[in-house]
Amino acid sequence: MHPHLRAGDGRPSFGAILIGTFVIMLDTGAVYVVAPSVRHDLGADRAIAGWLVMGYSVAYALLLGPGERLGRRFGRETVLLVSLGGFAAASALCGTAGSPHALVGWRVLQGATAGVMNPQILGLLSVASRDRGPVTALLVYQVTSGVTVALGPLLAGALIAWDPAGAGWRAVFLVNVPVVAVLLLLAVAAGRRRVRSWPVLPRGDPASPAAVRDRRAVIGAALDFWHFGAVAAVWYVVASRLRWDEGQSALVAGIGLLPLSAAPVLASVAIGCSPARGSGRRALWAGAGLTAAGVAGVAAALADGGVTGWVLVPSLLAAGAGSGLLSAAVADLVLACRPWRDATRADRMLNVSQRLGAVGGVAVAALAPVGLGAYGALGFVVPLLLLAAMVPDVHRPRP
Repeated sequence: MHPHLRAGDGRPSFGAILIGTFVIMLDTGAVYVVAPSVRHDLGADRAIAGWLVMGYSVAYALLLGPGERLGRRFGRETVLLVSLGGFAAASALCGTAGSPHALVGWRVLQGATAGVMNPQILGLLSVASRDRGPVTALLVYQVTSGVTVALGPLLAGALIAWDPAGAGWRAVFLVNVPVVAVLLLLAVAAGRRRVRSWPVLPRGDPASPAAVRDRRAVIGAALDFWHFGAVAAVWYVVASRLRWDEGQSALVAGIGLLPLSAAPVLASVAIGCSPARGSGRRALWAGAGLTAAGVAGVAAALADGGVTGWVLVPSLLAAGAGSGLLSAAVADLVLACRPWRDATRADRMLNVSQRLGAVGGVAVAALAPVGLGAYGALGFVVPLLLLAAMVPDVHRPRP
């Protein structure tokens, strides 16, 4: 008897797989409001706070490729369940860390297990939505990830304010353990047979190993790198100002970040991956323009000392909506009309670019004063606009 995550028709269960997505993405947004509490408890400084984000993202990006190979070798469901267990163990270690450096180390382990999980989740979602194509699978993943990241700061703030059993910020990491335990128990209880978790490619639809060298994939990955970097820098700067400088509670900081984290989800859903029907260039340009305007607005507001009330809301909404438009448009640009394995390779390239972009954005924001960090985020916007200008070349039909 093998544990599995399949529904009655033999396909992977959307619900079970998306719980895994929820688990690995929740801490991505939550850690932005956790860092100041870690400082007070463990004596961490702002550099350590930056590494709580960067260590996770770097390990996540580096393990995407090995995770894909492990899934092909041992089966996606098996690797997903094992890496889920590893993520729960790393979360427990984060929640019991006794020093800031130990916490950073366990965050790196958390990111590594999340990086192994990610290809399994996308592969299983592709199987579950094979009648609709890889873009649909990625859209489902993006919306779930976006909703989870949006809820992360809010749930983290609520947990810290609730302070269950006096755990404080540690509860943000420890809550992963029972969630994963329930999912693993359900998988074991449902285990009957092991099914190959990769779709059969139709005849005449070969998977080209040169996909990652395709110009569309390269430009799409570059777009993702720059806009994820810009938004991550804004996340870090605003959270730092609210928590470190203004002394706001974790819950207030979570609410303050909600416009930035919720807008990408709404924008991705609104566009519905419709660029294939002619709106791709418009979505890319609109996304780049909104992101640039939002980042510039945040930098200007912070330079004037404004961070409370409604001062930042329009700029945060613009930056978030622009990021959501870009994510959906890039996904269609890179993944549409590709065979399954080709699309998976290209998608892994996008994931690596997104994680590394987030690392770069946080590094720019963390290594400069808050005001300069916000203006530093504008450095991510200039290449974004230049790359958007290259889209007409990219959209020419491939031979």
